[in-house]
Amino acid sequence: MKEQAVERLVETHLLSDLEEAKEALVQGEDAKLSLPGITPGEKLAYLAAAIWIVEKIKLDRSEFKTAYDAYQKEIKEI
Repeated sequence: MKEQAVERLVETHLLSDLEEAKEALVQGEDAKLSLPGITPGEKLAYLAAAIWIVEKIKLDRSEFKTAYDAYQKEIKEI
């Protein structure tokens, strides 16, 4: 996963738009956003990361890099 691609999603889209795109992919439809990744699974992974990070930024009032690092740590523990 490319950090810059996730950052671009976080900085250029509202949380509601990211969630809507995620739901479209889950339903087997095309997302209305231009997303990184080739397969629907890759695109979904980017969306999941961006959504998690946006929520973390709002909750902790942190910056992108801090939230991204926390996300990376979280997924490594799973």
